[in-house]
Amino acid sequence: MSRASFCFIAIICAGLFLRVAFANVVGDSFAAFLGISVVVYLIGYVGVFLLFQNIGKQRNVPRVLLSDFHLKPIPQKSNGISVTNLLVVVIIAFMCIASFMMVQFASIEIFRLMGAGEYTLDLSIDNFGMFMFAVFALAVLPAVIEELLFRGIVYKSLLGEGKQKKHIYTAIIISSLLFAGFHLSPEQLVYQFILGVIYAIVFYKTGNLLYPMLLHFINNFFVIAYTFIAGSDYMSYTWGATTIVTTILLALMGGAIIYGLLGILKKEYHATTK
Repeated sequence: MSRASFCFIAIICAGLFLRVAFANVVGDSFAAFLGISVVVYLIGYVGVFLLFQNIGKQRNVPRVLLSDFHLKPIPQKSNGISVTNLLVVVIIAFMCIASFMMVQFASIEIFRLMGAGEYTLDLSIDNFGMFMFAVFALAVLPAVIEELLFRGIVYKSLLGEGKQKKHIYTAIIISSLLFAGFHLSPEQLVYQFILGVIYAIVFYKTGNLLYPMLLHFINNFFVIAYTFIAGSDYMSYTWGATTIVTTILLALMGGAIIYGLLGILKKEYHATTK
């Protein structure tokens, strides 16, 4: 990885620490947390992204290109967005929620049993206006900006010019670990890592950055919508042998189905690394 990539990772992590620090200052206000998130994403991370886009252009290193989005057919290069890929990606998104969401709840319970401090932010969404603001701040912005950063820059930087499988695996795993750690939430580490791996594989298989963005958006939107409808208490479970076995079986079966679905995806465009 280049020196610029290391600086990039350090900057976005510093920005996230600042967001958490400001959130602690404002206390348990969900509205304040959403506002801070919007400011950090739009000013901080967009600024960092544009900076590294400029560096990439000047030094001819990996950066996000229009060809990574593939919105329309490109003569001699692609047939545009594939309806099959789009449908498969939507199915994968809901399979991730059904298969791995319980893994996150299990992680939260493990940290609780270990005596870790509980997250005190009130996640209640009281009205439709707050719901729409939450969708923008926690679904739209993260889906677009985090995928630009982690799949568009970090993954492509790690991949570099290497097309061998070992380079691909390394890029997928390390970028996913960084993506999971970026959220600064130990109880979400496993879940976010799994999602990061799936997002990276989808980008690798299709060459289209819009698909991991769509996966990311659907995951976050589902959580926000379900919280709005059912309240934040839906995350509370009574953990016993049955719940544990169910969680494991869902993860294994869902993972197998997702693996099969990933095999259906077709390359729409050979994602360039420059």
